[in-house]
Amino acid sequence: MQAATGEYILLLSSDVVIFEHGLADMLACLSGHPDAGIVGPMTQQATGSQQIGLDIERAMQDPVKFARTFRDRNRHRRIRCDRTGEFCMLFHRKLVQEIGMLDETLGDSGAEGNDFSIRASLAGYTSVIAGDVYVHRTGKPIGSLNMKQLDRKWPVTDIESEAGKRYLTLLAMEKGQRAFEKGDSQYGIDLFLDGIKLSPNSTLLYLRFAECLINDKRCEDALGVLSQMPAASGVLQRIELEAYANEGLENFTEAMRLVDRALDLDPDSAVALNLKGMLAHRQGEAKEAETYYRKAIERASGFGDPYTNLGALLWEDAPETALELLEKAFVLSPYSHDIAGNYHTAITSAECYSRAEPIFLEAAATYPFNKNLQYKTIDVLVKQEKFEAAMASIEAAIVRFGIDDGILEAALTVRDRLGADEITGAGHRKDTISLCMIVKNEEKDIGRCLHSVKPAVDEMIVVDTGSNDRTRDIAHAFGAKVYEMKWDEDFAAARNFAIEKAAGTWTFHLDADEVVARQDHDALRKLVRKANSSPRAYSYTTRNYTLDTNQVGWEANDGWYSQEEAGSGWTPSEKVRLFPRDDRIRFMYPVHELVEPSLKRYGIVMKKCQIPIHHYGKLNQQKSVEKKEAYYAIGRKKLAEMGDDAVALRELAIQAEILGRHREALELWERFLKVVPDDPQAYINMGIVHCRTGDFEALLGTAQKALELNPALKEAHYNYALAKLHLNGAGEAAAVLEKLLAEIGQYPPAHFLLAAAYSLTQRKAESIEVFNQLRKSAIGPDLTTRLRELAQGLVDNNRPEFALVLLETAKESGIQSREIEDAYSACLKASGSKHPVGDGGGKHTGGLSGQYVRVSSSKDLETGSRVTI
Repeated sequence: MQAATGEYILLLSSDVVIFEHGLADMLACLSGHPDAGIVGPMTQQATGSQQIGLDIERAMQDPVKFARTFRDRNRHRRIRCDRTGEFCMLFHRKLVQEIGMLDETLGDSGAEGNDFSIRASLAGYTSVIAGDVYVHRTGKPIGSLNMKQLDRKWPVTDIESEAGKRYLTLLAMEKGQRAFEKGDSQYGIDLFLDGIKLSPNSTLLYLRFAECLINDKRCEDALGVLSQMPAASGVLQRIELEAYANEGLENFTEAMRLVDRALDLDPDSAVALNLKGMLAHRQGEAKEAETYYRKAIERASGFGDPYTNLGALLWEDAPETALELLEKAFVLSPYSHDIAGNYHTAITSAECYSRAEPIFLEAAATYPFNKNLQYKTIDVLVKQEKFEAAMASIEAAIVRFGIDDGILEAALTVRDRLGADEITGAGHRKDTISLCMIVKNEEKDIGRCLHSVKPAVDEMIVVDTGSNDRTRDIAHAFGAKVYEMKWDEDFAAARNFAIEKAAGTWTFHLDADEVVARQDHDALRKLVRKANSSPRAYSYTTRNYTLDTNQVGWEANDGWYSQEEAGSGWTPSEKVRLFPRDDRIRFMYPVHELVEPSLKRYGIVMKKCQIPIHHYGKLNQQKSVEKKEAYYAIGRKKLAEMGDDAVALRELAIQAEILGRHREALELWERFLKVVPDDPQAYINMGIVHCRTGDFEALLGTAQKALELNPALKEAHYNYALAKLHLNGAGEAAAVLEKLLAEIGQYPPAHFLLAAAYSLTQRKAESIEVFNQLRKSAIGPDLTTRLRELAQGLVDNNRPEFALVLLETAKESGIQSREIEDAYSACLKASGSKHPVGDGGGKHTGGLSGQYVRVSSSKDLETGSRVTI
């Protein structure tokens, strides 16, 4: 890029082929959109809106011919997008001069192109896809891009800086538009308003907000938004949108005044010419209206509105021509409710569904989050009795937009025509998989779970234990075989009941709040295709997504599962989920059921596989607590029947601690240690209870015992340092943490504790350095809460002066928020004139709320221009 001399620059990957007209059409797209910063093409290997929706096989067979027909069918189509892929990006040299080069620190992970698009957006430009340009990629199919480095560069915590505000405004706008597409207009409004609070002078934000409102028929609200726009910017676009809104409200006189004003500013305004035609049409001036519509098409051939208006005008006299115009409008602007509705009405009237099907499917693939468009596509498929394709689209819509009575009724109707997915025939192949699930009141999650795994299994068995919501209907709609079972407080019995209903040679087990990533389907199938002389089972690591970075074993999201990742990171747990269907293999334990004891009894080998299971249950705090309460009650009852079983004691002790039943938790851990003496993790968990109750002498004792048993256990070192910090030993705590981090590297809770220890030992510069690193890490969003809790703990321990130093240091590192200011004021009030001088002596009690790590069981279920290329 530095060596380039062209007016425009095209970044092109070496596996990309551009065909005839491709570059010229991309240049035309760039020059035709004044606010366009970056232009990209469509291809057969991409993510998001750049992925072609149809004819991938034909594109692979004859790319040259396909590119030509693709151009003809989609001529002048333009697709506004959030990001363009780095494989083919066209932009003006001035963009580089304004926003800088590619960020080389991001490497070649795919994040560098996304970062370039983000910086262009922050500078006020938009990214546009030339929707009539197809380029062919000859390399291997792309997988999921690793966005971890991008997330580190653009954390969402720096709200005080101007760059941080602009970035959060950009996210609010992008998410707001997506919410409107999905039909959740109120959430979209809230997001746009959040963006306006951050950036009240952002012209683009107001214009996009008004566009969404007008498309949603909220014209009065759109006028309100436009009235608040900065007066000196976006004048023409504001006037055009005001004219649209007034026309929608039938304020025709005001609409005409605004149209004339827009044409005075720009006689070639296609928007104003189209509106002029609409107003003429309303007055019965058909010929005049047609003239204005054709002028608008001539001025902006990629603008869909005049095509659909002209089509409606000509429908009675020239239906075939009208249909072509309505179709062209839909190709150009399928996201518009009016345009999509007009085209759908026209094909319904003409009963030409087969003609419209590929056009609807292409549009649905390009705009996957447009609820109106997806539903109309489903209707086109159902009208042709293409029930398999319709069912696939319905399932995707349920997952994407949630369940409502209308879509569920349609789903059940189509599913009744298809029947459940089955494994049939006595001689079926030997590598079939039956998904087995037990559920109760899971209507919010079960669709996503079944949708995620359905392509990788041969049948789905769902055992319902008493739902009173729509769980059973949703499972049936997705093709599962649904059975009902009376609940007798025994999860193992329910699991075994599901196995008995399975017909596959293998059974695979999930909960409703879990998913399997699409990219892992092939790997899952390969496991059961392997020929083995003896049976074997496979254990899976579950990624238990959480917002609590203090959990033992916590890992930051790594970006490789960008569609599945949630929370700030995850904690691992492991259990067998895939094993042969064998009458000998059954689950044990009524709570936190396991199949491993059965496998061990019969000598069946357990192998670890690398496919993760993605679990979201811990993100729903209310449901998680309710579930734990139920588990605890059942566990107490069954423990009395089973005696002191080690697994049951461990799980029950963990549940008791989570639920705040500290005395019971300690009693259960003591019983556990009698069965399994010298378990270091038991002492870690006992330490959590002591921390919760403010007994830091006891916490120190359990940490020392855990270190004796396992000196490599990082949580033991952490608990030791935590106890020392509370016992006025911040200097020793810092030394312990420095040594720990030098040995193990990244451990965010320990880094936070180290920053705190530095601040309390007059090592401010080092503390600020660590805080700055934490702000850009996965726990960045959690720092404010952590600091407030730690400061409150110090105040409770009669050390408000230390809390002041901690908060002052954090503020100097750039951690600013109203929550921090309030905590600082409270500390000032409590401290009087006291000032810290370093480590103190003596014992003090009180909690350091939230600043602890928890050890979960490894079996825990919860858990013309010159262009330089």
